[in-house]
Amino acid sequence: MAIDSGGTATIRVYRDGAPDARCAYVDVLAPTAVDPSRAKRVNYVASLDGRPLHRLTLPQQGRARLFFPLRFPRGGPSLRIDIATRGGIPSFDGRRLAAQVGAVELERAPCRARILS
Repeated sequence: MAIDSGGTATIRVYRDGAPDARCAYVDVLAPTAVDPSRAKRVNYVASLDGRPLHRLTLPQQGRARLFFPLRFPRGGPSLRIDIATRGGIPSFDGRRLAAQVGAVELERAPCRARILS
């Protein structure tokens, strides 16, 4: 899933689909600039149900794995993960891209880290 500059990616984790999951991780990849001399960094804020958990900055071709502890609220059917971006890297078609969500995985074990770069 590509995220345009200033955009947000939303991932929803449903309790019924992941009853034993205790941790979710999301791989975020910054795009490659057409002209590396013009590439800038991209800022990200990742939140879980509206609470910011991660703030990070990635250069072009940067990558990070973000971990989210899953604790479903009482009676709540799902949790929402948002990855909001600010800034972007010019792509070959003229758009300013901010990120690519590379993978979303659920684990039964507790989260072992917050961010891996």
